[in-house]
Amino acid sequence: FVVTAGCRGDVQATLAAIERQSGIAVLDLPLEQAYHIDLGFRLTGKRRQGFGVAGPADPCAVSDTDRALLGVLEDGLPLVARPYLALANRLGWSEEEVLDRLGALIERSVITRFGCILRHRRIGYQANAMAVWDVPDDRVDEIAGRLAERDEVTLCYRRTRRLPAWRYNLFAMIHGAERAQVSAQVAQAARETGLDAFASAILFSTHCYKQRGACMSSQMKGAA
Repeated sequence: FVVTAGCRGDVQATLAAIERQSGIAVLDLPLEQAYHIDLGFRLTGKRRQGFGVAGPADPCAVSDTDRALLGVLEDGLPLVARPYLALANRLGWSEEEVLDRLGALIERSVITRFGCILRHRRIGYQANAMAVWDVPDDRVDEIAGRLAERDEVTLCYRRTRRLPAWRYNLFAMIHGAERAQVSAQVAQAARETGLDAFASAILFSTHCYKQRGACMSSQMKGAA
């Protein structure tokens, strides 16, 4: 599972609470570097251009007003003829102000994805795998850069190792209709990027318990 919070301390507090409530130790694998993040699917053609990972956003550039906008967006746009006007009415803003602020947040990479969420399992993407590799630290950025460019890869990032429990530092998500297809794509990607020289594993999803974006409003309430 993934935990998102405004600072590392809040993440650690959440993990500690989960450990207390479950009685099970949590293996904490912090994100070190994101190479590509795009939860879209290429139903036809190649991956969409203009998506992935932009430059890091400056958290100090996000005002309380911007956070209020992000909070009303967390559950998605309302299904009405003028959704941005509906958001403006909730905030007491003008529709133009909502659009201007959204544009600025996208420009500054505070918002890196903006689109429709497709429930991929319902349209046949049942074989979803996280492939992981143990790559030497001095080579991981180079190889991950090649891996992240592949059409079939929707997520690619580096996380902290936790030896001896967890040796892998490079992660890539691939979605497909059948396990054999996804396994073949992982193997081909490994051959063509040089990853087949390193220890690896494929972790297929078996059940989805929860899937949603970060919840800004609850984080703001918790910080208050």
